[in-house]
Amino acid sequence: MLKTIPESECSCSLCVAACKRPCWPTPAEVLKLIEAGFAKQLMLDYWHADENISILCPANPGYEGCSAPEISIFDILSGYNPLKSGCIFLEDKKCKLHDLKLKPIEGRLTLCCQKQDGQKLHKAVADTWDTDEGRNVVAQWEELIYGRKIKKTEEIG
Repeated sequence: MLKTIPESECSCSLCVAACKRPCWPTPAEVLKLIEAGFAKQLMLDYWHADENISILCPANPGYEGCSAPEISIFDILSGYNPLKSGCIFLEDKKCKLHDLKLKPIEGRLTLCCQKQDGQKLHKAVADTWDTDEGRNVVAQWEELIYGRKIKKTEEIG
């Protein structure tokens, strides 16, 4: 699916507002971000399915090198939004990774000002992480950032 959508760029208010939640890269793109020195500006996010899929993506300010904030329905209803500051790479309504040719695939393919099935695209990117390659990239990042593999809450017991 990812190869069938043309890449685009837009800085309209709808597309920039979408950058409140950082776009997801593929595992190969994260390796390029790490090689470019951006490992500490990433955070660990999840696709919640039958089993959680771990995904590395650009961080929201304050979540660099950490897990993405959990957002519950109660947070949404109360108006609390830990993502309100947007992606760490968003500067002057533009992704600073774009000119470096490092902008994550989800950001390159999404146009919020046009009717797109954003959830379908989000899931397609998540599926790239539900692979041995994806799990290995997460493990490499955890080793780089923390010097050890992080145990998930359900593994602790």
